[in-house]
Amino acid sequence: METKKTHVLTPKSFLVKTTQKAAASAAGFLQAHRDFLLTGELASVASPIIARLDARELLPTPALGEIQRAVLGHIVAMDLAKAEEKLNQPASGGGTQKPWLATIRDEKGNICTRINAKGEEEDLVQAFDTAAPADRWCDRRLVEGASDWYALVEHTLSPVVTRIERDDAVARLLKAKKGPVCAKQSKASMSRLGFQGKAKQDRVVFSHG
Repeated sequence: METKKTHVLTPKSFLVKTTQKAAASAAGFLQAHRDFLLTGELASVASPIIARLDARELLPTPALGEIQRAVLGHIVAMDLAKAEEKLNQPASGGGTQKPWLATIRDEKGNICTRINAKGEEEDLVQAFDTAAPADRWCDRRLVEGASDWYALVEHTLSPVVTRIERDDAVARLLKAKKGPVCAKQSKASMSRLGFQGKAKQDRVVFSHG
């Protein structure tokens, strides 16, 4: 007899469910996931909203909307924390910490991934010494990715953050070079062409002998 697999609910899978199954009844959806919202890692962001719902200060549908935004913010904050933790790990070669962090995200704020040369899935997060290589790396990743991707390039030691849109990255990488396709030849070079026609006068002589 096969045992049914139990699917563990995570903040990301919960957020997906809110867009797929909650349209029919926001109240029923929130009731079904009440324990998850109040006892799991989302309790700190969801509990105040559930309390306002219980006090009838919020209707179910607006409450669900607030919970969706709160969960998305929680996911983004956790992803940033993981990226910073990875960035703060000491380098194997004993080098200094790279101050620029580039991250590729989708429209929901999730960190995007790709399959590397080893066939492994890796997060699109990369540290750089300067901003220019980070911008170029983001352009390449955005062109390779989906239409809803965007990039954030931030300085880890100061509040400097630049957002790069995919359309701008595509425009930079596919920008055509200016100028004519074929170089115009000068008159001097035309005069040296070997296939120019030449006319010569022929002379015919008849003998009267």
